[in-house]
Amino acid sequence: MLHLVMELRWLLAGAAMLGLITGFIAKRVSPPKKR
Repeated sequence: MLHLVMELRWLLAGAAMLGLITGFIAKRVSPPKKR
C-alpha cells in the first residue's frame, strides 16, 4: 500500500515538473503578445 502511495506521489511530482518546464519553454519560445 505504501509503495503505491509513493509511486503515485512520484508520478504527480513528475507531471507537475513536466507541466512547469513545458510552460516555461512555451513562454520563452513564443513572443510576448499580451505585453
